[in-house]
Amino acid sequence: MLDNEFILGKGRKTSIAQRYPSTFCADNAGNIFLAEENGTIVSAFICKRFEWRQPDRTWQGAMVGAVYADPKRRGEGLGSALLKWGVQAVQDAGAEFAVLWTTQQEFYERMGWRAADIGMFGSSGTGVGSDEALDSVRALPLAMCNEREIDDIRVQCLDAYVCRQSLDYSQQPIPAENVDILLWTEDGEPSSYALLGRVGGTGILYELVGSESGFGDLWET
Repeated sequence: MLDNEFILGKGRKTSIAQRYPSTFCADNAGNIFLAEENGTIVSAFICKRFEWRQPDRTWQGAMVGAVYADPKRRGEGLGSALLKWGVQAVQDAGAEFAVLWTTQQEFYERMGWRAADIGMFGSSGTGVGSDEALDSVRALPLAMCNEREIDDIRVQCLDAYVCRQSLDYSQQPIPAENVDILLWTEDGEPSSYALLGRVGGTGILYELVGSESGFGDLWET
């Protein structure tokens, strides 16, 4: 049902469950919200609890996604009603805030959500960077990264960060067709990294973290 809505129906590949293995798993079953009518699912949304760690305290958060309503029943308020009920249930269970990404901003604003996007768009053209691989940067699929190395960089260099689980490094966020990690090394040790998603001719830079000395090489790569 969700694949038809968010994957196949939009010409994408890779099942949503494969894209988000730490969300669509038995351990997260309590955060999968469904509304049924006569045994048929008419609305759904998925939540993923997480910790947002800052120097002075740790916040309990919830990521919201895959908000769905049966196409034949849209306009009846099924999706919004389930979302309101589910978010309240997550709040009652200890979540202090929730976050989601959407292209339907007005729908969520009517429900009390507020915009907080700090994303930026850029472009690159011919003559930017070099065709030669840089010795200082190593590229590999994100799923093959050394999670401890990445977490060490994040903890040392970020004042605030999301605590991650092992399966989080196997994620392939929509709409990316693949996600790579670029590692910049200094004195033989990984000191900064970039997470890069690709979809067609578009690149998505999710994170650039670590020693700023490596940012130039990472950006060029």
